[in-house]
Amino acid sequence: MKHFLLSFALLSAFFLSTQQTVAKVYYVKSGATGDGSSWAQASGSIDQMLEVAQSGDEIWIAIGVYKPVRLIKSSKKNSRAFMLKEGVSLYGGFAGTEQSKAERVAGASGKPYDYANETVLSGDDDTPDQWIREIMAGSTYRYGWRVEKDLIPGTANNSNHVLYAADVFTAPTTIDGLTLKGGNAMVFNVKAAGGALYARGNVHLNACKVVENSAYFTAQSTGSSNTNGGAVYLDGGGKGSITYCYFARNYSHSSYGNGLGGAVYAVRTTITGCDFEDCVGLDGGGALVNIEGTVSNCHFARCYSSAGGAVYNAGVLTDCVIVDCKAINGGGILNTKTVERVTVAGCYADATDFGDENGGSGGGIYNKEGEVNGALVYNNKAFKGGGIFVRGGKITNSTVMHNALRKTNTDADFGFYEGLSEANNVTNSISGNVGDANFKSPTAFYGLPTTPEETSALLLASWQLVDGSHLMGKGYQAGTTAIEAPAQSVSVVATTYYTLDGIAVSPSQPGIYVEVNRLSNGTTRRRKVMLK
Repeated sequence: MKHFLLSFALLSAFFLSTQQTVAKVYYVKSGATGDGSSWAQASGSIDQMLEVAQSGDEIWIAIGVYKPVRLIKSSKKNSRAFMLKEGVSLYGGFAGTEQSKAERVAGASGKPYDYANETVLSGDDDTPDQWIREIMAGSTYRYGWRVEKDLIPGTANNSNHVLYAADVFTAPTTIDGLTLKGGNAMVFNVKAAGGALYARGNVHLNACKVVENSAYFTAQSTGSSNTNGGAVYLDGGGKGSITYCYFARNYSHSSYGNGLGGAVYAVRTTITGCDFEDCVGLDGGGALVNIEGTVSNCHFARCYSSAGGAVYNAGVLTDCVIVDCKAINGGGILNTKTVERVTVAGCYADATDFGDENGGSGGGIYNKEGEVNGALVYNNKAFKGGGIFVRGGKITNSTVMHNALRKTNTDADFGFYEGLSEANNVTNSISGNVGDANFKSPTAFYGLPTTPEETSALLLASWQLVDGSHLMGKGYQAGTTAIEAPAQSVSVVATTYYTLDGIAVSPSQPGIYVEVNRLSNGTTRRRKVMLK
């Protein structure tokens, strides 16, 4: 009997403990005044729900625009942010009637981050921000964002962060289905990093749009003089992640140090399936700085930095596509660790202001050290190493073709630092004048595209070897088109077509379109197609 009572007591205690840990959902609607217990009784305040929620709970936020009001530092009016709570996850994209997250309606693009009912967390004040891309004053090569008094016009009174976590999180905390915009991380004694999100630890940013955020280090800022992440700073500690997000028009700059990671500065973080456009980290990683993390299946376009126009990689970078990015060194990538199975096309590395001997190196990739294994690098341009400049490390199993130098096309594909050479530092790769007939559909020009027709040809090119080529077994033969990610064992759920200008259409005329496939694993695949 005693054993029975003891067992019953233990089971009861276990049951009660499990009951107590069941996740609770809190509901937020713009303008609502309830207690957040249901959509009908939704709260109008994210902050209030963050106060009452406990670790393991979720906050569902309906369509609308929500702005932070709470201060990180009470004496600084711009240090506003939504204060994240460990283990409490935020979800957006709701109409305000759903009973499950799966009921959220996808947007027209089919992208994981596109929801028909957009939930915006905005640090923007009432002054319109002016995001104007230009060659920056005083230079002929810095392709940044126009600033006035060192700031993007209109951002002076924006919130320092949109989302902010003061502590290192150990419990998993998810941010999903939100648009994060208008953060400007520059306030005195508050982190000059991560305008949209500043977090450390077990934090997961998923299926979010992150647009028009900035970080700027002023003379009054504390800590390092670098700005680490214009939009996102995440030290994941080996547990954090950024997945299936869209980053556009983000900026990291500093007058006293280095502006690093125009969109993201990530440490020990896994990044997968993200799109980056028009991001600038002036001094390193135009879109992304990757420190000891893994980045895979991401696309980058029109980004700029002095070092690594798209990516400054000090971790693992794999299965990514980089197009039309610029730098002084490494128009697409500056690598110090591991790069595998990447495509880099139409990128540029040069700085004529510094004279010929100090002009840009590595139009596609600047390999400072480490290894590049399996890269397709074509139609890039630089002063030294139009395709890849080898400062150290090894290049293996790569196809490096039709690249150009500013002054000559001689030895344009590779450039080498003193004492290095193709014989010693390049293995089993294809470059130089090997005959275009060896490839299925190469570009017919060298260097950067200069016409719309050449741009289309760049994106449609195939550098796979034809059957019977004497080069078989060399170079990179998988995923060799600039616009298409490597093939995956998944099915196509839905297909949408867009013009080259990004307008969704139902094609009725022959022409070149962008085909967007929504895949069964929740990712998307983009490719240029010619419809007849």
